[in-house]
Amino acid sequence: DIPIIPDDSVYEGLEEKIKQARYQINDLELHRDKLEFQIASIEEDWQYVSDGIRDLTNAATPEIASSIVERTMDSIVGDQARNAWSS
Repeated sequence: DIPIIPDDSVYEGLEEKIKQARYQINDLELHRDKLEFQIASIEEDWQYVSDGIRDLTNAATPEIASSIVERTMDSIVGDQARNAWSS
């Protein structure tokens, strides 16, 4: 009788593919979480813009309108956008 020697290379290959798939799943989950955070940030920014537009429609003077625009831009992106608006 010839002894049967199992060939584990097939199983090792499958285990490696499973490990790679798990890494890919983890990467995709991290990417999903990042996108969800970005979407939430965009939705928050949109709310600031929406509120600013509503306030602008009721602004009585150009000074009040300017302060509304400045407040809205500060809420969304901060100093860089305000500097661009002012120049």
